[in-house]
Amino acid sequence: LTGRIGGQTVGFLNVVTAKAGDVPRTSYSVARMKRDVGENNFLGWMVTDRRDPDGSNTVAALDGSFWLRPTLNVKGFYSRSFTSGPGGEDDVYSATIDYSTYLIGASFQHLTVGREAQADIGFITRGDIRQTGADLRFSPRPGIAGLRVINTRLDAEYVSTVDGRMQDWTAGLWVGPNFDSGESIGMRLEVGESRLDEGFDLADSIRVDPGLFDLVQARLFLETSPHRALVGELRGTWEAFYGGDLYSVETSISASPTPQIILEAAHNWNRAEMPNGACTANITSLRLGYSFSTRLTTNALIQYNSLYEDFSANVRLNFIHRPGSDLFIVLTERRGVDGSLWDLSDRGLVAKVTYLVRL
Repeated sequence: LTGRIGGQTVGFLNVVTAKAGDVPRTSYSVARMKRDVGENNFLGWMVTDRRDPDGSNTVAALDGSFWLRPTLNVKGFYSRSFTSGPGGEDDVYSATIDYSTYLIGASFQHLTVGREAQADIGFITRGDIRQTGADLRFSPRPGIAGLRVINTRLDAEYVSTVDGRMQDWTAGLWVGPNFDSGESIGMRLEVGESRLDEGFDLADSIRVDPGLFDLVQARLFLETSPHRALVGELRGTWEAFYGGDLYSVETSISASPTPQIILEAAHNWNRAEMPNGACTANITSLRLGYSFSTRLTTNALIQYNSLYEDFSANVRLNFIHRPGSDLFIVLTERRGVDGSLWDLSDRGLVAKVTYLVRL
């Protein structure tokens, strides 16, 4: 259930999954309300809840965003998790100040994730951290040599545990000229350090040991104008990666021969050379979009991953049966089992219907 009542935006979602094997019947709920304050500001709250016969996890949050001036925004949130049983109760909070004009910009961000914070609906990518970052931007418009704008950005970030032990720090410089023709170039250099407290296996086969590592990264981006008949992108990266080297090249080309058809082909090459081994991964994908009408569209994606030797396919049909109301049908299939490329791994079919009711 979603909608808007006066100055309030509200939403509610509840999903119940049946018992499957050792997983008990589980209820998932999300409630959200946001109230407008003035023209461009808001205050809101959100609650997520997951519960089953074995326990529960609830997260409650408050958030807000305020434009103190047309160029100055302050926003942030505070949340706390509540979990049955030991642990799983802690705070997560964030604050951001952003100043932006056509010529210059600056921002400051801080995020704290408590050691025991837990969100069973959604995810916490990294716990027990204090992350602070800032960046400065300078975007002159020289008006010569076909240059529309030159975006220059200097940024830095420091990450520690909640009790103050350093985990990562980085500092980077980005320079990106954009041309009147629509083409753009981007170059980035980044340095820093990263502490790895626990080792992990890269590509399930190469052991990366814990330690303190120097980080160096260089990137190059090339993009053609999106208004051309053929649109291309090229991205290259070299990175000093946990004691080894990581190389990456990403290419894509897309075309829209008619207003109803979109075609895209992409290839990603990744090579990791580590002290304990090396591996190469090639990911090739083909994407097709076709609009039968303004109400009926379909998209298909086929992808091959050489590292895991598997194919995957995804086909989605979207029918707008009335304004604001949709029918989605999604078919997914994966093939490739134990080196046999065409053996079926899994297949799924999902249908979703939405219906807009105006009160």
